[in-house]
Amino acid sequence: MTATTVKYEDHFKPDQQINAAVRLLDKKLLESNAIVTAINSDLLSIELIGDGLPDSSEVEIGTEFYVTYWTGWAHYRCNGRLEKVDSGNKLQAKLVGPIIEQQRRDYFRLDLVMPVEYRVLKNQPLSIVEEEWNAERGRCLSLPELQLEPFGDGFKVVEWRDGEDLLPMEMNLSGGGIRLKLPEAVAPGTLMGIDLFLPLVPSRIIRTVAEVVRCNEITLRWEKGTQYRVATRFIHINERERETIISFIFSEQRRLLQLSQDRIVPIR
Repeated sequence: MTATTVKYEDHFKPDQQINAAVRLLDKKLLESNAIVTAINSDLLSIELIGDGLPDSSEVEIGTEFYVTYWTGWAHYRCNGRLEKVDSGNKLQAKLVGPIIEQQRRDYFRLDLVMPVEYRVLKNQPLSIVEEEWNAERGRCLSLPELQLEPFGDGFKVVEWRDGEDLLPMEMNLSGGGIRLKLPEAVAPGTLMGIDLFLPLVPSRIIRTVAEVVRCNEITLRWEKGTQYRVATRFIHINERERETIISFIFSEQRRLLQLSQDRIVPIR
């Protein structure tokens, strides 16, 4: 059977704004808004918006490349390989495989290990919560770049608060919400402030407000003490930052799949 040819020109046009991500040599992900400058069959040329690549020596030709974009009601993504770096801001990539469409209501979920901070908000009225979230998000954007270092299966934030490192924790993340394993019960309907620390370049804090939709005690476990599985949905999140989360999840899915394949030892 002949494989279906993807007409990438139907999805990408010059001057179209997209989100692009490139895997660096230190395994972190450079994520940036970008503009399509040309599309020729499966060869996509883009210009990154902002600082571009930190250093061309930190990325190698053939590394993982991802592109995503929104239409307002659906999210589209495609992966590829980096083909050429014209400058720190101008890249060419060879697109590979299908354009994957995902409806807003069907956010893909992935189990991850990464730093996160959470807290039950003191003020629960929605009008106050939104005002405080906007103010706190503005302060996050003005913070200096975080230092993230590899730790176990994830990354830790070095000297986050009071000189203490913020260690990664297990979670299940999507563009629509997050599920955490917490030592205390949180009633459904409770509003929580949740800050995500993404190992991107530059590193990112994504500040959200989430509503608890389920809280169940975990009964079958080896650790001591009671723990709860708390599922939430984002009610306040910047849409560009939601797109960043989705792009990050997509890239991590590919990375973890590649790691699992590399660990398979062929039987001789």
